[in-house]
Amino acid sequence: MMKWSRAVAGAAALALAAFLSLASLAAAQTANQPPSRVDLGAGDLLYNYDFRSQWVNQGNVDWAVSIIFYGGGTKPTVFDRFSWKYAYFGGTQWGISRDGAQSNNTWGWQGDGGRKSSAPCTPNATHYRLYSHPGNNTNYNLALGFWTFATTHRDYWDGCPGQYFGYSENAEHEIVGDANSMGGTVTFLDHANFGNPEPARWQGNHYWLNDGMASYIRIY
Repeated sequence: MMKWSRAVAGAAALALAAFLSLASLAAAQTANQPPSRVDLGAGDLLYNYDFRSQWVNQGNVDWAVSIIFYGGGTKPTVFDRFSWKYAYFGGTQWGISRDGAQSNNTWGWQGDGGRKSSAPCTPNATHYRLYSHPGNNTNYNLALGFWTFATTHRDYWDGCPGQYFGYSENAEHEIVGDANSMGGTVTFLDHANFGNPEPARWQGNHYWLNDGMASYIRIY
């Protein structure tokens, strides 16, 4: 009986380990192509995805970068200007950029939870995360002024059973529409090719959808 119990316990432990391994793989997201650098001029660059940890890897991505805020696009300004709709906080992911003017051409990671349009466990929340070089709350060059970069997506039942996430392109267009409606902005929808198209598909609880063309929003 003792040997049989140990055998059952061992089999159960192996089954649990296999389940956890599969769950981990399901949670990981793999981009349609390897992350790449986007050159914004004057020594300013960014990677075209955000990441689940401080590791640039195709299998460690969260979402594609889809919006550049510029002009007066510092993080505090963007968060404040959009706070009429986006007032809830999300979980932290990581963006990486190089700010030639302010950081001696060094790369830096910044974690951000972003802002979302409704509380957890709601049917639909539009969510953006906003990144810059760490410590500055903005990047800067003469052509763009103060700029930051964002990923976009929607959360469905976030934090509750059945949660899923995705539709980045729809969220991007919604945020551009919000910028148009509030004034003090100029928008350019799908303005620049960032090389991160994601065909429509399910991957775990992610629904990928991104055309690879980032929108630009100028903040006055």
